[in-house]
Amino acid sequence: MNRVKLFCLPYAGGSAMNYSSWRIRMPPWIEVVPIEMAGRGIRLADPFYKSLRGDGTDDLIRQIAEHLDETPFAIFGHSMGALFAYEASLRIFSLTNRSPAHVFLSGCKAPHLRENKNVHLMPEKEFQEHILQLGGTSPDIFENKELSMLFLPILRADYRLVETYESALREKLDCDITALYGAQDRYSRNEAEEWKQYTKRKCHVNEFQGNHFFIHTDVGQVVDLICQQLTIIDGQDR
Repeated sequence: MNRVKLFCLPYAGGSAMNYSSWRIRMPPWIEVVPIEMAGRGIRLADPFYKSLRGDGTDDLIRQIAEHLDETPFAIFGHSMGALFAYEASLRIFSLTNRSPAHVFLSGCKAPHLRENKNVHLMPEKEFQEHILQLGGTSPDIFENKELSMLFLPILRADYRLVETYESALREKLDCDITALYGAQDRYSRNEAEEWKQYTKRKCHVNEFQGNHFFIHTDVGQVVDLICQQLTIIDGQDR
C-alpha cells in the first residue's frame, strides 16, 4: 500500500503545532508533515516574511523539499495557509514537474473574491476585536500582556501577507482540489466554489458546521474527509 505525505500549512497566527494531533488521528498510510513558518514556534527568532508569493513561499518550498521523495504527496492549508498551499503547489510543479495528489484549501474564499481590507493597520483595540470575532482565540491572550506582546506581532505580520497578496488568477493547478468552509464563517458556499477556477481538474466543496476555526471544532470530520479524498492515489483504491 502506497503512503501519502500530507504537508500542513497553518493559518494566520498559527503554527505547526496546530496539526500535532493529526498524526495520531490519521491512518498509518498518511504521514502528516506540519510545516513551521518563520516567526513562531521553534522559529520564533526568524524574521517575518516580506511577501506571501516571494520569500514566504520560497521558505516553505525549502522545507517541503526536504521531505519530498517518490512518495505521493498532498497539501492542506487553512485560511492564510490555503493561499500558501496554492502558491507552493504551483512552485513545486514549476521546479519538479510534479503536482500534489490533492490540494485542500480550507477556510478561505477564492483569492479573486477577497476584499481589499487593511486589518493589519487597525489600531490595537480594533485589531483585537476583529480577531476575537472570528472565534478560535481566547480573550485571555490579549488580557495577558506578555502573551499579547508575543502573539499580536505574528498576527499583524500574517494579515499583512494576506492583504498584500496578489490575488489575480495566474495559473491553474493540475490536480483535484477540495475547498472546505464553515457554515458560520463570513463567506458562502458560492465563494468557496469559485476555487474551481484554480484547477484543471475537479473541485470538491465541503461544508462544516463550525465557524472560521472548524478545523478544530470539527477536526474528526475534517480528518475523515481528507482520508476519503486520499483513498485513491494513482488509480489504486485503498
